[in-house]
Amino acid sequence: MYIKDYDFITKDIGALFEREVIVYGAGYIGKRTAMLLEDAGVKISCFCDQDEGRQQYMGYPVIDWEEMKNKAICRKCVVIIASIDYCDEIAKDLQKEQIGAYVITWYGLQVGIELNVEDVRFSKEFCADMREKKKMRMELFSVFAIQGFRFRKFYEMPDAVLVYQPGKVGSQTIHCTLQKEKIDSIHTHYIMTNRCGNHAVISRQIAYFHKQLIQKWEKGRKLKVITLIREPMAEALAWYMQDFEPDMVTVPTSKDLAKCAQEYIQEKFATNYEFEWFDKELKKLTGIDIFQYPFDKEKGYAWIKTEKVEILVLKMEQMNENEGVVGAFVGKPDLKYANNNIGAEKPYKYIYEELKRVLRIPKELLRGQYEDNRLFRHFYTQEEIDGFWKKWSGNLV
Repeated sequence: MYIKDYDFITKDIGALFEREVIVYGAGYIGKRTAMLLEDAGVKISCFCDQDEGRQQYMGYPVIDWEEMKNKAICRKCVVIIASIDYCDEIAKDLQKEQIGAYVITWYGLQVGIELNVEDVRFSKEFCADMREKKKMRMELFSVFAIQGFRFRKFYEMPDAVLVYQPGKVGSQTIHCTLQKEKIDSIHTHYIMTNRCGNHAVISRQIAYFHKQLIQKWEKGRKLKVITLIREPMAEALAWYMQDFEPDMVTVPTSKDLAKCAQEYIQEKFATNYEFEWFDKELKKLTGIDIFQYPFDKEKGYAWIKTEKVEILVLKMEQMNENEGVVGAFVGKPDLKYANNNIGAEKPYKYIYEELKRVLRIPKELLRGQYEDNRLFRHFYTQEEIDGFWKKWSGNLV
């Protein structure tokens, strides 16, 4: 792969100290990138930018495209693409011009430094600062803050559609679509589970919300829920990558990302998280066991109607085919999806694609999900299951 984010994280952190470093992009992301490099004690050679009138940025010279090409030909260079919106475009241009530099993205740089921060080439002070920064970020973006925010939304929008399901199953697309259509919706993975351990505030919020829901039913108002499922291997791997945030990687990691991902997936499969979620959350909230209702495997959805609750169950793999069903469920027959949470467009995509290629999964592990898991087979045809086997066949050991 031309973009070396995965290799940089797993084995080539030394490239920062052994090669000339060029930051491509003299804007906000370029500034953040340069500040991180300065803090890390990495020497920056220059910026590259398409603004021909810019000669300097942050005290560093700014070179143009042609000069960068000449540098890359004459000496070993690391080019860091410091752009969000134009990252792919820049990468394609670099590859097309056969620029032989070691190319990484700003995202790969940040994750790579975090996962290799104990490298002896970084100072002890920088190491300590990175650990403290991560600790603060973890506190600021704690589950308590996230779950507490969701409950505030419940109070503000008591008749909102709940987009309520296990994680990494395409739910963000549904939520953003409803927002675009001006339909009140709340996107959450947990209501009945206290994700903050025994924190009393969240426990009280759960009890109060359930009380409010019962009162709503007593007044004859229905709860509407959209929930989704996805084939387990893709769901688990997407969960792993979801927790790769710059300066705050929260999943088990080391330089051997493939091994860490394998262990993470094994643990997730052992808990049967995706399908047990429906008992621990949806059934506990609504009293409805969706596995007791028929699911149209060919069409990819079920529309469950009771006196108190309507639940639309969607299969992620056929979500696009059921755009009209979602529209009918929320009273917007002409609804069109807003696709804004696609893994292939995430900043971690270069790491993700390489990880999918090198990941190794024991065959018995997948057999436990695809062949022996009756909950999974409730939603998928044998033809689909055979397709999943074929999809992951290159990763099996």
